[in-house]
Amino acid sequence: MLEGLEEVYGIEPGTYRKLLDKAKNLNRATKGRDKAVRIKSRGSATTEAAVHYAKQRLSPQEMVRVGLESQLGTDSDIDSLVGMVLGQRPAYRSVEVDCTLEDHEADTELYDLSVKQKFQAAQSEYVVAVCASAELASLISNCCPAVTDVLVGAGESIEEVADSALSAFSVNTVRTSKSGAERYGLAPFGLVEEPERSVVLEGLPEPVRKQVAVFSAHTEETGRGLTRFMSRASLVLPKRGNFCLWAADRPMWVSQISVDISDFTLDGETPKLQFQIFMANSPKVLENRRRTKVAFHVNDWLVAGQGIVFSWRAF
Repeated sequence: MLEGLEEVYGIEPGTYRKLLDKAKNLNRATKGRDKAVRIKSRGSATTEAAVHYAKQRLSPQEMVRVGLESQLGTDSDIDSLVGMVLGQRPAYRSVEVDCTLEDHEADTELYDLSVKQKFQAAQSEYVVAVCASAELASLISNCCPAVTDVLVGAGESIEEVADSALSAFSVNTVRTSKSGAERYGLAPFGLVEEPERSVVLEGLPEPVRKQVAVFSAHTEETGRGLTRFMSRASLVLPKRGNFCLWAADRPMWVSQISVDISDFTLDGETPKLQFQIFMANSPKVLENRRRTKVAFHVNDWLVAGQGIVFSWRAF
């Protein structure tokens, strides 16, 4: 039969056999490739199912631990890195920080520090814990992940401490219109009673809880999973300290940190500012001799403890 191919098609029998063998090999290769694709697809589906299962069962900290086990040698190294990067408190996004220093009206040796912070968070409730010391505030921040902010006030009783702290603090929700304009809605605070209070302060020993008041502000659900907040805090501090600090209290994506000393003076003159920066990929020290408003475009993730120190001295 092969011999008749030359007459009909002009193909020699030997050439036809080579073409036939090549077609058979190609067919076998195609079947093998299709089988490999099916196996890969099944593998991908299995992997996706495993990831979905892990998301439902594991905390973010536990998932990161699994990924780091092949990279880091000891549990202590893993614990240290996970604690630094992820912490117990949920991360913030799109953070803008504005620090304003102004001369205190009644005493030239003091100044008013106002810190405005805008951020997005996956929460509709803003929980504030109030106490009377910086040490206790640090303990609450580390042990109570349900607390959004910790305030320190002054007074003889916890009621006086709460009144002192909340009088210098406010929270607004931020809505952006189609034209890009921002609208602010005040979020009023209410006292959190038992048993919800014990749930919020679960990480603290019982004797310590008695020294803490808890307040919460409920905001309107946006339906998008993220709420944009704007918080304002004010403090009166002595100028003789010669420095001020802002630091992240959790992982957060910071777009900008700004400092304004337009109405801040030393001996009637605008002081010289120096900035010491505790962030990755940033210069460590910057000086500003003339400008009274300075903005740092960060556009990066910060972990708890990273931030900026600004100090001042006369020319």
